[in-house]
Amino acid sequence: PRLFPSLSGVADTPPTLDAWLRIREGAWAEARDSLWTSRIKQAIQHNRRHRDRAPLTPGCWVLLDSSDWRGRHQGGTDKLKERFEGPYKVLRVFNHNQNVELELPDGDRRHPSLHVSKVKLYHAPEEEAPKDCLE
Repeated sequence: PRLFPSLSGVADTPPTLDAWLRIREGAWAEARDSLWTSRIKQAIQHNRRHRDRAPLTPGCWVLLDSSDWRGRHQGGTDKLKERFEGPYKVLRVFNHNQNVELELPDGDRRHPSLHVSKVKLYHAPEEEAPKDCLE
């Protein structure tokens, strides 16, 4: 591992205060530069896999992620079940486009307000495409 310059070698005489402060300032600058470099690299890696999604609008049709629901409330093997359910109509988008309220069927026990990470836009075949969805 990297050591501070003053710790890498043992000096016979202690450095003067000015020299010690310069060494510390250099170490802080190097640490700050390393943090910025790693921050930029991590942002590049994150952005490589995460794309901006089009904002959802009321009236659009979405598919609901069923991973949280299917394990506890349905019988059978999880790997054979559908990953997404729906399509469901978006009634409203709120909380700075972070949450959506869906029109769930009667008798569905789930809460209709969900985070946008739990839904994805439904792309219907052209002959079935709903006309009221703006993409």
